[in-house]
Amino acid sequence: MDIAEAFRFFDRHIRKEGLGTGGATLLRRGRVLLARGRTDYVVHWDFQDGDATSIVADLVQSARTRSVDLIWRLYEGDGPPALGGVLERSGFLPLAGGELVARTTEGIAKRPASAIIIRKVDNDERLGDFLYVSKCAFGEPFELVEDQRQGLINLTGTQTFVAYLEGVPVGAAQLDTICSNPAALLRGGAVLPDYRGQGIYQALVNKRLLLSRERGVDLVFAEARPASRPILFKMGFVRVASGITWTFSASE
Repeated sequence: MDIAEAFRFFDRHIRKEGLGTGGATLLRRGRVLLARGRTDYVVHWDFQDGDATSIVADLVQSARTRSVDLIWRLYEGDGPPALGGVLERSGFLPLAGGELVARTTEGIAKRPASAIIIRKVDNDERLGDFLYVSKCAFGEPFELVEDQRQGLINLTGTQTFVAYLEGVPVGAAQLDTICSNPAALLRGGAVLPDYRGQGIYQALVNKRLLLSRERGVDLVFAEARPASRPILFKMGFVRVASGITWTFSASE
């Protein structure tokens, strides 16, 4: 895999298309694409160093006016070169970001039959199971879906899954795809602490890879946390870029 081309592919088909925003409202503000919600998230941008200061200042002022925090994730290779410094001078704080990984949909095989059953979230009961697993695994409520329960079930471009073991909801994950888009994004992989190490996370990844292949996707991306990184690498993913998450707090 050409890593530089994979990152351009990610930028063009995931970020520029607003894929992976979980149903948030997308808004174009000049040369920046924003996902708006309880927190504003910069999805995509296209400007040069000379415009960075004014554009960042405009976004900061908007966040302050609306009293919402603002998140801007920069990967190595992102431009313009001065953007990180502008964010820091504008009051953003850097946090350790995940690692962007990717793999093609070639050579994906179904996993052997097991006791792990994966169901798509298509009703309130399964949605409740998804919320339960997400809250237990991440230690906090899944705020977007608490506010938009029916929206999650019918969310355009997003499929949500729950893994069950002997009838118990033990894992949860999401897949973002859009018809005719050659890229897909894996999101929200979570497994209850007491059930880790039993292949549940791998089963959720495999399920979403197979669905991506069926939809004609060429490259599948994921934001890999430290715990999931070795599993994803073992499943054929490769590192594309490291990232830093810059956050601006409207209350400070």
